[in-house]
This record gives sequence, structure tokens and C-alpha cells, in this order.
Amino acid sequence: MGKLDERARARVLAWLEGTGMTQAALGTKIGRNPSWVSRYLDSGFDADLDTLAQIAAAFEHTLFELLDAPSGSADEKELIERFRATRPSARAAALTVFREMTAPVPARGRTRRRGSG
Repeated sequence: MGKLDERARARVLAWLEGTGMTQAALGTKIGRNPSWVSRYLDSGFDADLDTLAQIAAAFEHTLFELLDAPSGSADEKELIERFRATRPSARAAALTVFREMTAPVPARGRTRRRGSG
């Protein structure tokens, strides 16, 4: 799978770091031993799609979220990567912030200056 596995490894490492889950705990969740997880993350071999789906599910994500690569500017890529690294339970707060940041600003009423004469 080449580049897809590189992307998956990078995302799994980010998810591990973001959640504080250990490689051993991940291994337990997907039915593998810690040695397997370590070798996979060190590029010792590539994982099949079923295993990648199990890894994504262990973090409450989908296979699509694990493999999808954002496009666009560097800032947009970082924003998407950070959003995808967020636990689904915390995404609602992030969405609320972005909705408020992008909401239309209500138009201010015009005020007339009174003439002095």
C-alpha cells in the first residue's frame, strides 16, 4: 500500500499521542500484541485494510478518517489533521467554535449625526 500505510502510521501515532493510549492498549483493542504494533509503527511491514479498520475503530474513527489525506494550504491541512486527531466526543466543541467564528456578523444599524444648525 505504500503511501497509504505511511499516512496511516502517521495518523495512528498522532492519535496515540493525542489520546494517551499506549501501543500495548492499542494492541489489546485490535487483538495484536504490543510487539506487532511497535513493528507496524516502525514500518516493519504494512497492515491489511481489515486491520487498519480495527485500528481506526479503536480510536473511535473510521477507516476513511485514517487514510484520507487533506488537500489545500498548509494551514488547512494542519487544521484538518488536528480535527481528525480529536476524539469524536470532543468534536462538537470544535465545531461550535468554528461555527461561531464563521457566522455572519449582524449588520449594525446606521446612525445619523445630528447637524448643529
